Amino acid sequence: MGGLFVETEEVRDVDATVRLDFLVQEGQIRAEAVVRHVKPGRGLGLKFTALTEEDGPRLTALMTRLRAVRLNPAPTRNESARPFPWSLRIEIVRKRTVAQYLHIRCVVKADRTSRPNKRDRTSAHERIQSVGGAKPDGSRWILTQDKAISCIQDGTHVFYIEKPGGLRLDVIVATSAHGNYLKTVADREQPDKLLSLPSCP
Repeated sequence: MGGLFVETEEVRDVDATVRLDFLVQEGQIRAEAVVRHVKPGRGLGLKFTALTEEDGPRLTALMTRLRAVRLNPAPTRNESARPFPWSLRIEIVRKRTVAQYLHIRCVVKADRTSRPNKRDRTSAHERIQSVGGAKPDGSRWILTQDKAISCIQDGTHVFYIEKPGGLRLDVIVATSAHGNYLKTVADREQPDKLLSLPSCP
């Protein structure tokens, strides 16, 4: 699957697991990697361990472009003219497990009409019952909201939704006075982005 060297002053243990989030001209690329070697003061040598099926072609295109730039460097006068500006975020994962990326494509909304208390019907933590989607092999999956929350907290799964144009939004665990619930990083209190998805069959 390959790897890369990241210039950073941070020092991490060999075999530590990290999450990578690229924002490059090929699009957003998210992957997991393990630290293979450390050069204090210079950076980390990383080996990819997990990559979503959708991000594979983007990573391949990125590596192809960077190799071409390296072989044929173009002279630049200032930093802003670099041929491959990018943004890279590294998140250190404390656990040794490799998280599986799951694309949420549908939701099962809670039956709000059966709740007599109006406030209960609009509580953010009670609006979604389950989330679901399809794996790369085409098989369908569905998890209750509580189970999905446990998967995120355990570090075994990373959930996201995809908006038109390929924009990805991570799904996170939010906390209200009534309990934990799922929402995207772009939502405020209510999980409106998740609720906008189709209903699971």
